[in-house]
Amino acid sequence: MNIEAFIKSVNVESCIQCATINGIGGILQGVLFGPFSPLTILILAGFGGVVFAPVAGVYYPQLDDIADQVSEMEQTKELFKMAGLQVNLIVLKLVLDQTLGSIMWNILFTIWASILSCSPPSVFGLLGSAISITMSGWIWWIPVQVLNFTTIPKDQSAVFLSLAAIPWNMYLASKMADERSKTITVHVKVQ
Repeated sequence: MNIEAFIKSVNVESCIQCATINGIGGILQGVLFGPFSPLTILILAGFGGVVFAPVAGVYYPQLDDIADQVSEMEQTKELFKMAGLQVNLIVLKLVLDQTLGSIMWNILFTIWASILSCSPPSVFGLLGSAISITMSGWIWWIPVQVLNFTTIPKDQSAVFLSLAAIPWNMYLASKMADERSKTITVHVKVQ
């Protein structure tokens, strides 16, 4: 898909909904757990509307296609057979989404947050952060994605995931606030 086709595929309504929902997550985090941070709200709302919704419109159909292709591979059939199972597309989509997909989303989030915070991460910091966030997210995102893949209409997937992301965004916002306070503390101690 080229850039022009990608831009034409963007669902503007979904972008607005995801930005609003993610921004609400940032507001709730500030109100419930503090500190209230306009930057955090901007990061979360912007990610929802500018990154997540447009990319999700391309990512999830591609995930379906890849899972279909992987399910037809002899190695996949053998792997499932060794486990005494039939090939299951939901399991394949979960495995792909919660490994490669989650790392992609978390790298995109870390880059987005770093740009808006004016604090670019190192390459190793970026990858380490993405892997750490991905692993801690499995407890939340695997059940959410089971619901998404089995019951949510595809055209409502981005909005559902943004709603499901509110508690996750609160966790990420708290983690970002902790990292910022550590950075401030280090800078104060050094001076």
